[in-house]
Amino acid sequence: MPRGLKIAIVWLLEFAAIFALAETISVFFLPPGLIFYHPQQQVEPSARRIYDSQPNQRTFTIDKPYVTNSLGFRDEREVPLAKHGELRILSLGDSIAQGLGVAAEDTYARKLEASLAPRYGAVRVINAAVASYSTWQEVDLLRTYCNYGFQIGAAPSRRYPTK
Repeated sequence: MPRGLKIAIVWLLEFAAIFALAETISVFFLPPGLIFYHPQQQVEPSARRIYDSQPNQRTFTIDKPYVTNSLGFRDEREVPLAKHGELRILSLGDSIAQGLGVAAEDTYARKLEASLAPRYGAVRVINAAVASYSTWQEVDLLRTYCNYGFQIGAAPSRRYPTK
């Protein structure tokens, strides 16, 4: 047997032994992997935005329930047309804003709604984020649903004192 082949076999065996040892030891130091429940969130084809979240689905995002309303937004509450006196914020974004792997009440949109309600009264933050959406898809989504009472640039602001 050539010397180079012997060295390659020894390296391969050493690598396999080190890998097996590392895997065995990691069980004691690393948390268990994520448990994915099925079915996972689903999308449907869209001629305008390539894909949209499927409306009226009851699925999972990793291991947390994932519910969409009739518009495909991550919210069990329906979105009626503009309500007088209600401040509406449309939360756009990707999987982070959508709340991948997070319960609905822990999403950015729900936390924002809870923090603004004491100050502004009737506030509704609608989670229209879709995993892997790009800016052009979010802009198109905003244009599609602007007749639901969303005003571009109408987000509340806070002034901070300058020195």
